[in-house]
Amino acid sequence: MNNSNRDDRTRDDQIMFRNRLHSNSMNRLWLAAVFLLGLVTSMRADDAQEGSTPAKENEVQLPVGFIVNVPLPLTGDADEQIIAQLRSVIDQPKDSKVRPVVILHFKAAPKVELGNAAEPKDPNQVSSIGSGSSFERALSLARFIASPEAAGIKAVAFATDPVEGHALLPLLACEQILLGTNASLGSAIPGKAVDDETISAAYQQIVKRRRTLPEAVVNGMLNPAAGVFRLEMVNGEIQFVNANLREQMREKGELWNESEVAKAGSTFRLTTPKLLELKLLQGSADSFEDIVKVLQLAGLPQDAATPIGKLKGVIVNVEGHLHLRRVATLIHGMQKAIDAGTNLFVFRINSEGGSVASSLQLATFIANLDPTKVITVAYVDGNARGDAAWVVAACRQRWMGPTSNWGGAGEATIGLRELEEARKPLNELATRSKIDLSTLMALSTPDVPLANYRHKLDGRKERFTPTLLEDRMDRQQWEEVTKLNWKEGIKANEAFNEGLCLGELKTIDDIPPKFKLDQPLSNLQLPWLEMQMQRLANSGGLKMLILMIAIGALMSELGTPGLGVAGFISLLAFSAYFWLQFFNGTLAWLEIFLFIGGVVCLLVEFTVLPGFGIFGVGGIIMLGSALVLASQTFVLPTNSYQLDRFSWNMLGLAVVSASVLVTAFVFRKEIERVLRGKEIALAPGGTADLDALERKESMVNWNHLLDQEGLTVTRLLPSGKARFGDQLISVITDGEVIDAQQRVRVIAVRGNTVLVALVA
Repeated sequence: MNNSNRDDRTRDDQIMFRNRLHSNSMNRLWLAAVFLLGLVTSMRADDAQEGSTPAKENEVQLPVGFIVNVPLPLTGDADEQIIAQLRSVIDQPKDSKVRPVVILHFKAAPKVELGNAAEPKDPNQVSSIGSGSSFERALSLARFIASPEAAGIKAVAFATDPVEGHALLPLLACEQILLGTNASLGSAIPGKAVDDETISAAYQQIVKRRRTLPEAVVNGMLNPAAGVFRLEMVNGEIQFVNANLREQMREKGELWNESEVAKAGSTFRLTTPKLLELKLLQGSADSFEDIVKVLQLAGLPQDAATPIGKLKGVIVNVEGHLHLRRVATLIHGMQKAIDAGTNLFVFRINSEGGSVASSLQLATFIANLDPTKVITVAYVDGNARGDAAWVVAACRQRWMGPTSNWGGAGEATIGLRELEEARKPLNELATRSKIDLSTLMALSTPDVPLANYRHKLDGRKERFTPTLLEDRMDRQQWEEVTKLNWKEGIKANEAFNEGLCLGELKTIDDIPPKFKLDQPLSNLQLPWLEMQMQRLANSGGLKMLILMIAIGALMSELGTPGLGVAGFISLLAFSAYFWLQFFNGTLAWLEIFLFIGGVVCLLVEFTVLPGFGIFGVGGIIMLGSALVLASQTFVLPTNSYQLDRFSWNMLGLAVVSASVLVTAFVFRKEIERVLRGKEIALAPGGTADLDALERKESMVNWNHLLDQEGLTVTRLLPSGKARFGDQLISVITDGEVIDAQQRVRVIAVRGNTVLVALVA
């Protein structure tokens, strides 16, 4: 019994303990929940106070890249020009906290005309650059790059050719080195060691400040006989040493493993693959597109070559059809502006092209402007189609509007034959603009397919057309990655992603702040008459109004015997229309011949052979063809843009013709009265005088036909032929159209004019 009671108490105690434990656990859970709730509430309150800016601050900002060319060998005042360009980048307003990246492109100074830049280099041929560089010039540039003044930029050395000589000094002063596949680093003085302590001390000073390469490697550049070795120490440390220090470490027993980097001798050379193997380079690059990927830039680096001094800019409007006269006027105006001190040209481009020769002439002129004297900026404000796409590419900085389009089919027909004929100037443009030849071709016509390719060995990516890829010796090493559909052109975001432009701007007014201009941009000064005529030629409404007057006056003249005011007005209106189209660059001899032939056919139809036969139909077709072809540069459409343009031209002609017919029908009485010239002619004193005058002037008297009835032989529009008995006579109605084989009555006879009306 006692044992049973004790067991019951034990069970009760256990149940109470479990309940108390459960209660304590629940309390702890509630406390934890309250604590977490308070913490979350506090965090939300902090977020509410700080707003939405922290999320933006966490966004990764990519640096902007600039290119500064370092022509080798460094001589004369080359260092001062390069330093001036570096300062222009340093002084630019910073849009972000990320330092801009300046790529110092070490390349041979041009000696001959540029050739085909797309040809691959022969890897077995070693042609070094930099030999003969002045030590003083090189040291001056290196000290500036490594100075505190240049701390606001990240200097990156880039070379695709073997570099040697004292050009190595500014290269070592950069924070990072990028070399091409065929590049290498050679000796400071090719063929011998540096025996000047001042020169050696300068190299050591720069390398200790930057530490871009190990000191032992630089010692090998100065003295190739020293050799360079890579040592793996017992403690796991990796060191690069020269031959003398290696022997000391061997004796101390600190050396675990070693490998020869540069053999001791009379020459020193480290290739890009060797430097990558030793992990002395962070990457390699053979093009500026590769640099964008390696350095993770915001876009393709822009040329930093800028004029020295205060900037004075103008806007050059490149609009409408591009033809030789228009391009010659622009080039002449730009040359005069340069002579007057202008050093910034902003091209507002909204053009469908029109002439391969004209666009290449303008693009070549822009691309060949000295970047140290003139800055060229393109702003696509609408469309830059066909050959006009090359004008955009020729500028050193490129921006696009929010809805703009770069490339695609344009006014001119550009096929493979035209591109092959223009290949040499396009190659030069590709070299100047740093846009590959394949891209330039694909932007100008939808007939050229384009794709991104990747090199199978080194992973490089480039754009090629099938034809240009086939011309390369290493074509088997490239594999297609993605096809690019640029038949309708590209927008701002795609152009930026492909490294072709700097981005998107809402308006052209956003460009001046980027150059810290003191005054707004003004338009390029052109001859006053040229500007006014260009404004009139670009006015579609004015040309439609002139065309309506011309067609209406012609119809009135054809319906009236003889030549009068209507014919004179029609001649003036058609002359004005064709003159505007000639000024716009779309008029050729074909349109003039068609127009003259059409007018002659209509005159024959309405005067010699009244009715509506082959001459009337042919005349209308020839006249309409002349008017349509005069507003375009092509004869038959061959691409989507030309088809669209042709459709709009046909629609415009139809609207004008319909408007003329409606107007003529509604106001036929007033128009006839005005165009016949009754208000400006000297009328006789009265009706009797008028009848007497007409009798005197008439050669034939048809008074006997009055009130007689006859049968129309031809259609009366309103003039034609009718037969009265055995006589075939020219008659005219009072504006009424009467078909052939209809009975008519003579209601009036005035001289040799017989007026008839339809018999009811």
